[in-house]
Amino acid sequence: MIIDFDGRVLTVPAHVEQEVINQVYAMIKDKVYPQIPQPGRIAMMMYSRGKLRDMEIALNAAGYDGKKVRPPTGDDPNLHYLKIMLAETLRDMSNAVLEITTEQGTDTVKSFSLPIDNQG
Repeated sequence: MIIDFDGRVLTVPAHVEQEVINQVYAMIKDKVYPQIPQPGRIAMMMYSRGKLRDMEIALNAAGYDGKKVRPPTGDDPNLHYLKIMLAETLRDMSNAVLEITTEQGTDTVKSFSLPIDNQG
């Protein structure tokens, strides 16, 4: 990832990108997910299992072992799917440029941009 801070370009090393993803996962797992009522989690599990099944089918069709996307026995499929999606996010971060502009002479952020179609 690149951070453009008022024209100053900063490179974020891969290990720092990984740490950001780890912290996001921990925050969701430990703070956000426990607050979701059980019926909501069960509904989410149906979605997560469906997406994991779709991934497995696609991987098998491409000649890979699709079983590798299955959550380990006893693991929550929602959290497992989250890990996979965050890993995809990490892969995409290498092409991302976060642009931050501040108000001249202040400590106020004027704009914050992370273009979706950013190619690095």
